[in-house]
Amino acid sequence: MIDEQDATAKYLEHIARWRQHGPALFAAEALGLPREWDREKKEGIRKWWWRASHGLVTKRKITVRSGHGAHKTGFTAVSILWFLICYHPCKIPCTAPSS
Repeated sequence: MIDEQDATAKYLEHIARWRQHGPALFAAEALGLPREWDREKKEGIRKWWWRASHGLVTKRKITVRSGHGAHKTGFTAVSILWFLICYHPCKIPCTAPSS
């Protein structure tokens, strides 16, 4: 049985690693997404997610230019969850264009 101190220490180790490596690693470890994109299953982490994650960690601001179906919304959702967990307490403004 794991005691509370061990569980807390393990949790803090995960947080430190996710802060250092960004939302892509968080998606793989915490959310269980495959580390590589599977075209047949249409699931996993795309290569650009790893680059964008690095940009978020090192520069704090990124832009993503791509067409339809690149999973930008998925990356945004994962990034929001990552930030909420790794930088709690925090506030994240989220907006979307009106139709």
